[in-house]
Amino acid sequence: MTRALGLVLAALIPVLHVAHATGLRNLLAATIAVWTLFLLWRARHWPPLALPVAAWIALGAASAAWSPDAESTLKSVFYDSVLPFGVMYAAYLGSRAMPAAVAAGTALLAVFTAYAFFAGQLLLLPDEGRGGLLYYYPGPGASSTLSVFALPVALLLAADAERAARRLGYFALACILVAGLGSLNRMFLPSAVLALAGFLFWQWPRFSPRRRVQAVAAILACALAALGVVAAITTARDAVGMTQDVRLQGWREWGNVALDAPLLGHGMGKKIIREAGRERLSAQLKAREPHLLTHGHNLFLDVVLQVGVAGLAVFCWLLAALAREAWRARSLGRWREGAALAALVVALVTKNLTDDYMDHAVVIAFWATAGLLLRAATMHACRGRAV
Repeated sequence: MTRALGLVLAALIPVLHVAHATGLRNLLAATIAVWTLFLLWRARHWPPLALPVAAWIALGAASAAWSPDAESTLKSVFYDSVLPFGVMYAAYLGSRAMPAAVAAGTALLAVFTAYAFFAGQLLLLPDEGRGGLLYYYPGPGASSTLSVFALPVALLLAADAERAARRLGYFALACILVAGLGSLNRMFLPSAVLALAGFLFWQWPRFSPRRRVQAVAAILACALAALGVVAAITTARDAVGMTQDVRLQGWREWGNVALDAPLLGHGMGKKIIREAGRERLSAQLKAREPHLLTHGHNLFLDVVLQVGVAGLAVFCWLLAALAREAWRARSLGRWREGAALAALVVALVTKNLTDDYMDHAVVIAFWATAGLLLRAATMHACRGRAV
C-alpha cells in the first residue's frame, strides 16, 4: 500500500511545477493526505515534528474565531497547512520515485524557460501576457522558489556513491540553474549560494583541511558570480521599466497593519490580510506598486499579520524542529542528509525575505521536500533508486 502511495506522491511533484493545474494538484494532495493519515493511524506511528505541526494547524484553525472571514481562513488552513503536511508525511513514509520526480519538476521549469528564450517571450510578463506553453509557467517568483527548494535534493544526489543517483543529481542541478536564472528573480542566486554554503558548512567538522579550503573557495566563487548575475538581472529589469522597488515602504506600512492585532493576527490566509490592508495602506504605495497590496512580501511579516506574535513563535518552533532533525542526523553519522535538510531551511528563510511564496503549490513542494529529507536524515535512504 505504501508503494502505491509513493507513486501517487511522485505523480504530484511535477504537477506542483505547472500553473493552472489547481484541481489536479488539490485532488492528488488531498488523496495523499487522507491516505497518509490512515497509514500513520494504523501503524500508531508518532512522526517527527508532530507537536509543532499540530500546534501550527490548531492555531490556524482557531484564528477562524477572530477572522473577519472564517470560511476563507479555514480554506487557507486546509490548502496551505493540512495538505502540505499530509504530503510531507507521505514523503517521510517513503517513495522510491520521488528523487526522480523532483528532477522531473525542475526539468519542466527548465523547459518553460528554454521555450520562452527561443520564442522571444519575457518570463517577467504577467500571466495574461504569456501564451502557448508558457500558459502553464508558474511565474518567475514561484519558479525560482521551487528551484531553490529542489537544490538540497540535487546536491544530495550529486554526492551519492551510486553513479545513477549522481547523474540524476547533476541533471537536476543543471535544470535548477536554467530555471532559476531564466526567471530573472534577483533572490534566486543569493538564496542558492547561501543554501549551498549551509550544505557545505554543515559538514565542516568531517572535512579535511584540503576540503575546507575547497569549500570556502567554492562559496566565494559562487558569491562573486551571484553578485555579477544579480547586477545583470537588475539591468535587464531596468530595460523593461521594472526599476521601482518600494519594499521598505511596504514593510513599514504592513508593519503598522500588524500592530492592529499584534498577538493573534487578523486570521490565517493572505486573502484576510489583503482585506486588512485595503484601507490601511497609503494611496502612494497603491499607486507605486500594486503587488505590495496583496501581502507583506516577507514570510515572517506575513505570519505575524495572519496569526500574530504567537503564530510567529509556533512557526519558528516548526523551523527549529527541522533544524534539530538536521543536527540529530549528524550524531547518527548522516552528515550529508542532515546538511541537505539544513540547506532546505536556509533556502526557505533567505528566498522568502523579500517576498512570500509559501502558499498553493510552493508550500506543498517545500514540505514534500522536507519529508523526503527527513526520511533521508533518519533512515539513510535518499538514493536515486529508493527513498
